[in-house]
This record gives sequence, structure tokens and C-alpha cells, in this order.
Amino acid sequence: MTTALIDYCFYISGEDERQKILPLFESLRESGSHVEVSTDLTRRSHVGFYACESNSFFNYSSGEFNPLPSTISVVMLHDLWQDNGLDGAYFDFCPWYMFNYAFLPGPRWTQLVLDEIAAGRNMPPNGFSEIGWPCSDGFFNNSSSFRTHVAELKQRLDLDVNKKTVLLATSWTNRRHLDQTLSKINSIEFQLIMKFPKYASASTTEGPWSGVLTAQSHEGALARRLALDHEGVQVAPDDCDIFALLSLSDVVISNGSNISLEAVLAGKPAVCVHDWWHPYGNHGQLKRYPRLDIEGVVHTPVNSLGSAIKLACSDVYRFQVENGSAQLASRSLRGNSCTEFVSLVKRIGSGQSLNHNPVNLTPIDGPLSLVETAQLRILDDLVSGSSLNFQSENT
Repeated sequence: MTTALIDYCFYISGEDERQKILPLFESLRESGSHVEVSTDLTRRSHVGFYACESNSFFNYSSGEFNPLPSTISVVMLHDLWQDNGLDGAYFDFCPWYMFNYAFLPGPRWTQLVLDEIAAGRNMPPNGFSEIGWPCSDGFFNNSSSFRTHVAELKQRLDLDVNKKTVLLATSWTNRRHLDQTLSKINSIEFQLIMKFPKYASASTTEGPWSGVLTAQSHEGALARRLALDHEGVQVAPDDCDIFALLSLSDVVISNGSNISLEAVLAGKPAVCVHDWWHPYGNHGQLKRYPRLDIEGVVHTPVNSLGSAIKLACSDVYRFQVENGSAQLASRSLRGNSCTEFVSLVKRIGSGQSLNHNPVNLTPIDGPLSLVETAQLRILDDLVSGSSLNFQSENT
């Protein structure tokens, strides 16, 4: 029996990806199109939007990529830091040459793709364009539904208006993240919200990372129980709008998670604790220490976390947050991402190419030397054993 070819399909591999593309899905559905969101990476469609990593189609048995299931393919991001700081080396592991088009969030990714093209790497041949960050449209539009969500979330979390709010949201979350954060924040001045990612269950994890993912699912559940049992911690609902949560927060603490950059995009500072490592490697057997080369993110070892939070919340740091926000999404697309997306879909549906001429794409705001300078400072700090922007505290 042959499966019907649907108009549009968003291909995802997890719930976090579903949340990122939901506004785009709703925009296409409102136009009367037959559109689905699928974790079945063999589901046939006319136009496919791939919010999952391209290596989801890699066949470990054959050593080759499986054919894409759509007639027309568009790769897009589910994470503003999807390259994990690898820059162009990211495409060694997750190539994009097999897709027809690419939709990018903003100037940082535009520059990254342009640099790779200039270096001779194959990219989507029909071009690419910026669409902004769709899940932030409600935040930037301040829509009535978004305001309602914020009000409901604020009431549910029972926040103290006289305290600044710290949002702890990490990747590969464990109990140590919570314990160390609580030991470094002043409970008189700050209150803590913790947001947990959704973890795959042991029954749904396959492939060479299955052991690592199953162990993380177990550890994440233990960390959640610890947070729920602590009277000084509010646990955010799993299904809450991330930007609604950010609007109630003053600073985000993480370890290279996408929410750090979403915070900066929303004008909120972030703190990256570079002791809180991520697993990586063919089987997740190695450790990688996070680093975000974007303005608006303070980097710190955990023993200086208290000072890092104070710096991030200071008035003098606001300019760096604004600069970082400009790199993540062009101002003209803020609040208009879904509209731009539908417009571009119409173009590719009619067989048009997207313009990837460097002259006509928006470059990163400001000179690249700002980022390069920050990277040099980071390297100097690593060598000296100190933290970025402030002196290390005594442990």
C-alpha cells in the first residue's frame, strides 16, 4: 500500500524540536495546506522541513545517508547554538549538501554558511534565507495570547516581585547543577526557577548513544525530584512557552544550552558555567566543556557563579546583551518570522531559488573582531585559570 504524499511535513526527532516549529506548523495549517509534524523520518511529503539533525538520516549499517523522504527539502534549525561552538566543523558531522534549501535564524548563521561556501563546502544548491526565530514572535509582538500565558505562568510559579529571578536551565541536567547553584545565590536577593528538558525514555533510545541517553533520563528524573522537594525552588511546567518564562526571568544560568541564546535574543543576560560538561564522541564517552562565543553570555567556573550573576544583572553589561541579540536574529524579522516563513514557502513551492548572494544577505552586525577578541580573552582566562570578566572567588 502506497502512503499518500502530503503537502508539507516537519520532520523532528524529539519534543524540543516540536516546540520550536509549532508556530510555523500553525501558520501553514491556517493557510489551508495539508501539513503534518512527524517523527517518522520516512513519511513522504512534497515539501519537507527538517528541524532534526541531518545525521538522523545516517545509516550506521551502510555508512551512507538514507534518501530524504520529501520531493523538496528545506533544512532549518531547532537550536540557535546547533553547531555547539564548532562553527564550520559542525558540517563535517551534520552536512547540509543533500537539502535543496536552508532557512536560517539570523546574521550569525548566515555568516557561518557564507564562510563555508567561500571555503568550498557544498551547501543547499537552491539557496538560503533568514526567517528569524519563530517561537519568539509572540514575545516580540507582545500578543494577547502571549500576555495571557505570561500572567498564568507568573501566578502558577508564585514569584516574589521583590526578588530578582534566576532561571536555571541546563543540558544534561544533574543534581550537581542545582546544588551548586543554590550554594552560590543569595536567597534574600534572588529566587530560583528550574526548567527541565524532556528526556527520551529507555525504551525509545537507540544507536550508539543509547546507554548515555538512558543514564541521563534516570539522572534527570532524580534532579527533578530534588528540585520539587526543595522549598526554595520553583519548577517550570514542561509545556510552558520558553519566551514567557524568559520574560519573567532576570538572568539565565546554563551550560551551553540553546536557552542561553534565546535569553540573549530576548534581551536577558545569560551565564555559562563551563565546568558543567556535555558528553560527546561516537558513543558519548568523551567530555566537552561548553563555551558560547556570543556577547551577552558571561562565562565562569562554578566557584565564581555568584559574581557572574551579579555582573550579568548589572547595567554595564546591558550593551553586550544588545550586541549579542543583534547577531542572533535581524531586527526586521523579530515578530515577523512566521510571515516571512510562509512567504518563502510560496517561493520554493513555485520552484524559485533563494538568494544567497553575500551582497544581499545581512552580515553580522558589527566587526567580527568583537567575537575574535572575546575568544582570545577566553583562551587567556583558561590559561591563567581565572574566569571571564571578574576575579575568581574563594571556594
